[in-house]
Amino acid sequence: MVTIKRVTTAQVRPIRHAVLRVGQPYASTLWAGDDAEGTVHFGAFDADTLVGIASLLLADPATPAVNAQLRLRGMAVLPDQRRKGLGNQLLDGCFAYAQAHQFHGIWCNARVSALAFYEAYGFQTHGDMFEPPLIGPHYMMWKAV
Repeated sequence: MVTIKRVTTAQVRPIRHAVLRVGQPYASTLWAGDDAEGTVHFGAFDADTLVGIASLLLADPATPAVNAQLRLRGMAVLPDQRRKGLGNQLLDGCFAYAQAHQFHGIWCNARVSALAFYEAYGFQTHGDMFEPPLIGPHYMMWKAV
């Protein structure tokens, strides 16, 4: 059985490195805002093993057309754990947190390869594709709480 619970920055970094920053230095897994007040990290645990992560940061999107104050960042599930519903469970935990703290929505910069996943959860694309260096093409997405 998988459980979703809060974790630390130190706990999310190995999965970030294994999934989101492959081939980059481990230092690339420590991001601005990771330890800021208001940032929360969630982990998906299969028994005692951390197999997926997601972080929420207080951050308004660059556009007033998106009514969201929380940024979802660094969501990842280990490759051998995918297609088991863990991503949806992590998002459920993030949205439960947002609702409990009276936030209006969650936004993220989603990799093109993950668009279908986020769309299936109800996220909407906003704006044009963009490409952060060393990471690949992304779209801004958001969903109301």
